[in-house]
Amino acid sequence: ENGSVYDEWLRMGSPRNMNTEELQYLKGKAHPKITIDYVDIEGNYKEQIYTKPHGVDLIILEKKIK
Repeated sequence: ENGSVYDEWLRMGSPRNMNTEELQYLKGKAHPKITIDYVDIEGNYKEQIYTKPHGVDLIILEKKIK
């Protein structure tokens, strides 16, 4: 659903010679879906993450000192 320029190009009918507008449209589809969560944790924390096949998740854990 997100970030697949190839799939969007197929939906467009696989055009061979694209104009500037069509290229800009595809460039705009090249961004992945972003979800951001900020969680305040005290003690233990457990998270289950399910990644779709060929999917990628970036998880950044930072300890904030108060």
